[in-house]
Amino acid sequence: MTADDINPHQVLWADCVIIEFAITMATSFQIARTLAEYVHTINQPISVALVANKSDMIERKTVSDTEIRRLCAEYNLLFFETSASEGWTSMNQVFVTLAQRVQHILKKKEKLTRFMQNPAVAAKLRSNSHSETLLSEHGELELLLCH
Repeated sequence: MTADDINPHQVLWADCVIIEFAITMATSFQIARTLAEYVHTINQPISVALVANKSDMIERKTVSDTEIRRLCAEYNLLFFETSASEGWTSMNQVFVTLAQRVQHILKKKEKLTRFMQNPAVAAKLRSNSHSETLLSEHGELELLLCH
């Protein structure tokens, strides 16, 4: 799999991404790496979880912990180990954690939007700077270039 195999619209509007690989298949991990690299190129703050499946098959593991740690550190990925044969609770934790992260990010965006829409704040910032519109479609946020 290469980045050319990924439809940009599959990631562009995502609030979070789950990338799963099997610890028993090195090729699965390489595909996960490609996906992580691609998602990292999207210029928006989204939470990405790297999920190592088949954690119950440790004797057949072909992906080292060092490789996994390196990938997570390089792309700031949340890491989870799961096993479908051991029940749903480990996968449930992935979804709960990502939902909490998405909620946190959305609250921060909402707070920033409200802050920038405050006429007093906008007037004060404009008096000391030049502004360039960001998100011009909605005019909600501005990038302020202070001197």
